[in-house]
Amino acid sequence: MDRQQFIGAVAACVAKYADSYEIYARSAVIAQAILESGWGESTLAAVYHNYFGLKCGTKWTGRSVNLSTKEEYEPGTLTTITDNFRVYDSMEDGIKGYFEFIQLPRYSNLRGIRDPEKYLQTIKDDGYTTSSTYVSSCMALVKQFDLTQYDAAGNEGAMTTYIAQASCDERGKYVGGQAGNQSGTELNTRALWDNNWLSLVVWKSADAARACATAASRAVSNLHIGYDQGERNTILPPAEAVSYDLSKIAKDCECDCSSLASVCGIAAGAAKSIMYAGGNLGYTGNLAERLEQTGLVTVYRGLSYSQIQQKAQVGSILVSGGHAVIVVSGNAPSGSASAGSTATVVGGTIDELARAVIAGRYGTGEARKAALGDKYAQVQARVNELLNGTPNAAGTSTGKPRIIAGTYKVVASSLNVRDAPGMSGSVVASYSYGQTINSIAADVVERDGYIWAHYTAYSGATRYVAIGTSNGSEKYLVKA
Repeated sequence: MDRQQFIGAVAACVAKYADSYEIYARSAVIAQAILESGWGESTLAAVYHNYFGLKCGTKWTGRSVNLSTKEEYEPGTLTTITDNFRVYDSMEDGIKGYFEFIQLPRYSNLRGIRDPEKYLQTIKDDGYTTSSTYVSSCMALVKQFDLTQYDAAGNEGAMTTYIAQASCDERGKYVGGQAGNQSGTELNTRALWDNNWLSLVVWKSADAARACATAASRAVSNLHIGYDQGERNTILPPAEAVSYDLSKIAKDCECDCSSLASVCGIAAGAAKSIMYAGGNLGYTGNLAERLEQTGLVTVYRGLSYSQIQQKAQVGSILVSGGHAVIVVSGNAPSGSASAGSTATVVGGTIDELARAVIAGRYGTGEARKAALGDKYAQVQARVNELLNGTPNAAGTSTGKPRIIAGTYKVVASSLNVRDAPGMSGSVVASYSYGQTINSIAADVVERDGYIWAHYTAYSGATRYVAIGTSNGSEKYLVKA
């Protein structure tokens, strides 16, 4: 195919998936595909349908191929290496694979960016590429081929469905983490995406639907609820003790995606004897069937993603082969006074929601506005009051100092990285002024006169840096 045909084919695939992942700078993604694949003519693209040079990493379980590539570890110097790259079955699979790849925590700051140059600079700073000319090369393609024409399509006036979910523990893993929230994003709200959903569960009663969504939203705002598949049922006793008002759980506990959905189902009126059977809350393999047994829902199976987007309502539960989520913003429930319009269910007080925002559970920008609905202005104002420019403002934590989760810039001449919080931790690396550190978690430790933040290194190890002095006299990191 010629260049315009290639652009059109890539743009169509990007348009199919971009919005559901909250990626709006489509022009930047199209330019990346052009540059990385050499207009689709590189061996990796033409034979293996990998248009973005995606390497396997440690989590990839699909097919792979070993090929040579060039990396620019030092500005202006190219080094040839060999590595294992992901293999896809088609152009659409390869482009969908890109959006799945950037769901890694370090790329969460890409969501909501609409300016293509800012998107490209951000993904480069996140460690996507070693090329010193990557941003300028991609932007040249954006301008030469007027790729921004694809940014406007589908972005204005379209309703995005937002879901609440339990996703992974504080280390990005599924078992073995600490009870309660550690990273600030173990439970979170985000835009719905195409996840090969097998079942869509819709409540027959508008009141039940709203109760389910309210329970999910309250869980997201409660920093005592964390993620761990091995401790997935520990959410049930404290939930039952507070009559399933999940905002009132005051003891650290755990859930996974489907046990959270099961408890939200009980909050909506589903019998506990059905949702908790055989000593276990429902899991993805039987969650839809258990809900169906209650007689309170209609379960749709085999729907396309576009059909799901049309039928899903606030309170609906979606189940795939390995995940379950609850809709908290989207089509108003059938039978409600607002049926036929949109609705957003936000559970928790303004203070609770502000703490959840500071922990990173409600995203940024337009995504946060959509997720918080008409409470956005109040919550954002309270966030600003709580932080007031300090790393551990009063009221932002349940007993621990807390910062906003995300990317930080070094404002010290140099900053040591340690393997434990405190001066006794061994120095394993260092950052220089102006460099950024990605995916710093919300929870921090105060020790030896400093506030210590932590993040997960590419190796998977937890690393610690001093964000500033305990008395606030010095700061070494600022929010990027």
